[in-house]
Amino acid sequence: MKQQDIHEGLWGVYVEFGIGAANIQDSADSASIHPSAIVPIKNIGIQVFPEANNLTIDAAQVNPVKKYKKSAI
Repeated sequence: MKQQDIHEGLWGVYVEFGIGAANIQDSADSASIHPSAIVPIKNIGIQVFPEANNLTIDAAQVNPVKKYKKSAI
């Protein structure tokens, strides 16, 4: 929140997965090959949520707007 200068809203983690497949050789038994799924993380970031849940934080609490006093000259 601080790095992105976000001061309001409910925010949580966003993860986008990919899916792939391959035949992978078993390291214990070099004669065994298994069809396998490969699930890479393609993107990770933050997204705004409409309501609070166990994945969200409130930006107003973790990164409140700083109020500065004007200095007298």
